[in-house]
Amino acid sequence: GINAEYGEECLSSITSSIFVDLPPDSIQIGSLRSEFGDPDDHSNPVGHFLMHVKAHIQQLEGLVNHLMKTKFDDITSFFTVTPTKTKEPVILSKDRFGFRKLIVAITSYGKIIAMHTNGGSTLWSKYYPDTELKQLYILRKATNSSLVGLLARNIKTGQWWLKQLDSLTGVEVNTQEFN
Repeated sequence: GINAEYGEECLSSITSSIFVDLPPDSIQIGSLRSEFGDPDDHSNPVGHFLMHVKAHIQQLEGLVNHLMKTKFDDITSFFTVTPTKTKEPVILSKDRFGFRKLIVAITSYGKIIAMHTNGGSTLWSKYYPDTELKQLYILRKATNSSLVGLLARNIKTGQWWLKQLDSLTGVEVNTQEFN
């Protein structure tokens, strides 16, 4: 949940939101390449299949070795929930199962906010005065950072624009105005 002490006041008026995948870290990229090989190499499908099976057998061996070394108390303590009072650091990379993401939301007050799904901490936010924020889009999924598109209209001039924002930093990469 969102910590009330640090939460955004405008979250009650969200008009649109999207989930954005975080980029994989270098260990995950190396693991994928070792398991699946070069994604552009389609020359030997049987070799790729055997490499995939070998990687799964190695993962199974690692699990069995870990369980053999683990005490019973350690295993049962894994299933008990203990509340923690320490704030976890924000990790800006994909977790193993893809649960860790960003939520990018726009509000009727002209604010765009990027929040981490692990605890709801705000990574960045921007305020666009006199602007009606209409819609969010994922423009490009990338290895290091995704681009988010923000479609909006200036209330005073009627000018429409589409901004491309870096999902991790909120930096405006490009702006395109149109009528």
